[in-house]
Amino acid sequence: RKQVDELRKELEQMTSGRAPKPEMLARGSDLTNIAYNCNVYVKGNCIVTQAKTVMSWDTIFAALAPTMMNEVSEDQMRATLAARIGDNALKDVAEQHKQAHAVRDIVISPVSFNTIKMHFRAMGYIRKGVSVGPGNQLTWQLTPQGDQYMMGLLAVRRQP
Repeated sequence: RKQVDELRKELEQMTSGRAPKPEMLARGSDLTNIAYNCNVYVKGNCIVTQAKTVMSWDTIFAALAPTMMNEVSEDQMRATLAARIGDNALKDVAEQHKQAHAVRDIVISPVSFNTIKMHFRAMGYIRKGVSVGPGNQLTWQLTPQGDQYMMGLLAVRRQP
């Protein structure tokens, strides 16, 4: 019991006052920019381009959360988010490349990816995993709070 009390105090010291309060952070339908590189195909030619998309925090979380019910590597997180960005990528690049007909190989910028990851960590939705992914990269998993938020966000509500 004494050891448990000591560990609780240590945990409180490590977590108190460092992270911003969740109520002060962007959430839900608040929007954020995600920068990425991709291959854009115009008349059969492949052009590497920089692009950005705008998504709500709930949209990003809804894309990532189901895969994070178990620990996932950062590569898996990036691939999941890139697939979601791919749904609208053609619209994102249309202004730069008016005759674009396809977008492939989306690579999210490290700054955008780290911002998303740390934001959800600050919100208390994800935590570092205990195992290590390929290439000794961190793994991430939903917290109980993140799991509850995911269920509230993704559960299908009954129509009145």
